[in-house]
This record gives sequence, structure tokens and C-alpha cells, in this order.
Amino acid sequence: TGANGLIGRALAAKLLSDCTANPIDVVALVRNETKAKKVFCGLPEQHLEIFVCDICDLLPQDRKVDYIIHCASQTASRKFVEEPVNVINDNFVGTKNILEFARANDVKSVVYLSTMEVYGAPSEESKITESSPSELDTMSVRSCYPESKRICECLCASYASQYGVPAKVVRLTQTFGHGVEYSDKRVFAEFARSVIEKKNIVLKGYHCHIGSQIFEKRSFELAAEKVMDFFFFFKKKLGFEVSELNMGGGFGVWYNEEDPKLKSADYENYLKALIKTIKEKADEHGLKLPYLLIEPGRSIVGEAGITLYTVGAIKEIKGVKKYVAVDGGMFDNPRYALYQSKYSVLLANRAKEPCTEKVTVAGKCCESGDLIAVDVSLPEAKEGDVMAVLTTGAYNYSMASNYNRNFIPAAVLVKDGKADYIIKPQTYEDIVRNDLIPESLKK
Repeated sequence: TGANGLIGRALAAKLLSDCTANPIDVVALVRNETKAKKVFCGLPEQHLEIFVCDICDLLPQDRKVDYIIHCASQTASRKFVEEPVNVINDNFVGTKNILEFARANDVKSVVYLSTMEVYGAPSEESKITESSPSELDTMSVRSCYPESKRICECLCASYASQYGVPAKVVRLTQTFGHGVEYSDKRVFAEFARSVIEKKNIVLKGYHCHIGSQIFEKRSFELAAEKVMDFFFFFKKKLGFEVSELNMGGGFGVWYNEEDPKLKSADYENYLKALIKTIKEKADEHGLKLPYLLIEPGRSIVGEAGITLYTVGAIKEIKGVKKYVAVDGGMFDNPRYALYQSKYSVLLANRAKEPCTEKVTVAGKCCESGDLIAVDVSLPEAKEGDVMAVLTTGAYNYSMASNYNRNFIPAAVLVKDGKADYIIKPQTYEDIVRNDLIPESLKK
């Protein structure tokens, strides 16, 4: 279904291109027959049937079909806001019709294409798994798309349970590539059009970023393979050869016991594997080696940084939680408040003492979310203790602010027993430097 769409047409074209060696007939369900004939022009007609039908009108007719890949869905973000009822209706009714069709025809398998958007906007940095909960705002109109996808997933599971329909669900992330409409309104398409039409953009190369806190070497190899394949496609179709490639960063660092501790040799192996893959792919496709850039950022400075706080008030709610307040907070490190980043914490002046309790470290901003760490093991903290939060060399100073008119902490470089400021402490004068009193109020 949805054979005129980006994914549907790619799947159908792939199946048809392989049908000589592995005979297979493809039934392409579409709404626009004229567009379908243009999309599938040049592919083996004897193995292709263009089935014109609105999926919301599909009946459980008697038709020999072995497998169904259900791709049909509204994917234009503008429609999610302008026509949310239609989006919900088309997804639910269309999927129900497909499942009824599968039930009537005793198909061998149904694959439903869902979306990673069903998870909403997870607040934690940890990896998302299939069992991760959804954090969708059901009162947001934009949620019509992921929420309708969620109920369709449940519908697939229900048909499998009640009627034995062999339905499976695949959750896709962002999709783009060959087959995107020239008029597509997404940002990457707007950018590509500007390049093609030479509108104020000179294309030198591409930037690839696959995420952060990545510890699997194979992830970087796969990214390099896909990017170099894309370069070859770009050269073959448009005659343009890329001269620069930025493979981004994402190299993981140790924050707590959940993370592996990497050595410099591990990062070296990442880079060797990345460079080897790029060279092999360049040779395979006859491409010039691009000028390679990487962004090691956090892997260089993350573990080098330690933030020191002084313990202040201590409050225990019996049977609930014990809070240890410090003289910092979300203004110098907003990462826990934003997405619950986990850190290793210790009392620097009593580091050798055994941990005897779990506490939550709170800041001084008088906000319910002003926390540095939750449920960390420490010796029994006392007022005046020096608390150290490890691995704060990246994304701390750069994210710090003068929230609630607090000072952004100084940064000190320590080496071989010597200490020097590399960022000076702020003063009250720094805080009010840009404050002005209008002349009209001075009278």
C-alpha cells in the first residue's frame, strides 16, 4: 500500500528489480494511477499490477496475496496541523481495512510501517527500546500522527491475538533519499533545491551525525558506508563529486557505572575503522577521497572536567528521600533538569570513606526540577563538605547561564600541582553590566 510514496515505491522497485532471479508479482496499491505509471516506468510490467484504490474504501475481497507491506499514511507535517481528524481517520480506517483484507485472504504476513514518533520526546538520554514508554502530549493536535500510529500498532497486535492475522510492526525514523518529490517542503529538500538551482549555496560536501554517546564501532562504519554510497549516487545522477565529508562525533564517554570506560586506543580504533571504510568505499565507487573532518568534542574534554560544590542544607523526608543541597544548580549544569543526565558523584574531602546512603543532590534555584543527581550513593554528607560531580568537561560551561542572577562558575586548569584560571569568576558588576535606568526614571 502507499506504493506512490517514498518508501512504498522504493520497496516495490526493489522487489521488481529482483524478480528475474526470484519471480515475484507486485500489487502496487495507489490512489493516483497516472503518477504510478510514471513512478514505475521501466520496471517489468508482467510482474506489476497497479491497483487503484483509496485504502479507506478497501473491501476484504477474495484476492490471492501472500504478503502485505502497509506503507500508506499521510506524512506531510502541514497536514498534521491542518487536517488532524483526516490523519487519524485515514491511519485507523486504512489499517483496519488492510487487516480485514489480510484476514479474508489468509495472507502469510502483514508488515505495518509505524514511526519512532510513538515514543514522543523522551526526557532521558538513555537508549530507546521497544518497551520504552510513550511521552506524547495527547492534547497536542500534532500528536494526531503518532497517536493514530500507536492505536494502529495495537490494532495489529489485536488482530494477531484475536484472529491469528500474522501482523508485524516496524517503527521507522526519519526517511529521505531517492524518490523525494522535488516540491517536498522538508528542510533537507529545501536545501537540496537551493543547491540544484544555485541559490546562494555552494555545496562542498556533507555532514553526517548519527547521535551521541555511541560506543559501538560498527555504528560509525555503517554510517560511513551509507554516506559514501550516497556520494556515489549523487555523482552518478548529478555529476557532482563531494570534496569534503564531516562525519560528526558522538564518541561515548564514561559518566557512571552504566558506561564502558574507553581508553585512547579505543577512540583510535573508531577512527581507523571509519577511515578504512571510507577508503574502501571510495575505491569501490571510483570516488576521490574527501577531506575528512570529525568532531570529537566530548571524548576529548568530557572526562577531564570536574565540578566542585560546597554542601549546604540537608533535608530528609523519612521513608521518602534525602536531599543534599549545594551552592550550584541548574544554572551551572542544566542537563539533569533538561533530560535527566546521570553523573558519578563523590565527596572530594572524604573520598575514601564508604558510601552509606543514597541521596538526591539539589541546587539553590528554588525550582522543583533544580537537581544535579538523583539516588547517588555517598557517605553521610555534612554541611561544608566538598562535593565533586565527575565528567563535566563538556556541555556544562557551554550550557551555563545567569539563571536567577546566579554567577556562572569560574573554570580552573589543574596540572602538575599548579592551578590557573582559564575562565575568570564573575562579579556582581558582570551581572548588572548591561542593566540600564532610562532617563525618564531618573527624574
